[in-house]
Amino acid sequence: MFNRLVRERNNNSSFANSTRNIQRQPQCSTLPLPQESSLTSSSSPSSGSNGRNKVQLLPNHGPLNWVQFMDKKSTKLKVTLMKIISILISVFSDDTSKNKFIEDNQLKFPDQVEFLLYLSKEVFNIDELIVQINEIEVKKISLFEHNKDDKLFNKIFAKIMAKIEMNTIFDLFSNNKNPINFKIDKEAVLQNYQMKNINIYWMVLNGRIYYITPYFMYHPGGDSILIKLLQSSKNTVDRIDKYKEFKKYHRWVNETDLLAPHLIGYV
Repeated sequence: MFNRLVRERNNNSSFANSTRNIQRQPQCSTLPLPQESSLTSSSSPSSGSNGRNKVQLLPNHGPLNWVQFMDKKSTKLKVTLMKIISILISVFSDDTSKNKFIEDNQLKFPDQVEFLLYLSKEVFNIDELIVQINEIEVKKISLFEHNKDDKLFNKIFAKIMAKIEMNTIFDLFSNNKNPINFKIDKEAVLQNYQMKNINIYWMVLNGRIYYITPYFMYHPGGDSILIKLLQSSKNTVDRIDKYKEFKKYHRWVNETDLLAPHLIGYV
């Protein structure tokens, strides 16, 4: 079922040609402007008089492409499955975080919690799942860009899809009908950041937890600054929220609209 859904995306993807004619766009204000003192009289920034750096963007990775990409059923399914996997790895790998997750969410989301527990006990050995995912060669391009990791993750997806119908998984874990908003402790979020696996990353913005991986290559300022922020050695349980950094350079962006399909919960 999942392979059939993603085939459409694979057939239409221009990723195979991404190494040719890579477009350049002025960087968004994710990064601050260079200080005037750092610009010599002989410098002539290629991005224009404002001195902004530029980043290389893959073809078809603009704002409109992001909306179209997220509207595909195959993308929605993959995002939903990766949200589930990221919760299993980040929360259910630690008994304290798991027990707190169950306590905080079982009354509001009983079916979802029950299914996650079932997956953690009957379908996956969480420790083995972590090893399996970490053995996947992590590249700068995530599985949402259809590198070879896509096939490896499909084997993991198949184990979940063998236990539940596609419509049911959408009903349980998509944000269309009954928005999922799990309460997740900060230690589990920090655990996610410290795994340093580009395919399962979360990001906390204003207390809300989003599955951020699909957006990496669509970020106008480039993916590197986002990954660096998440992998920072300065991250602690008290420094997991990146809303201050986000709003410093994106005052006009509504993150709740931009990342609504990726909402996992709150801290």
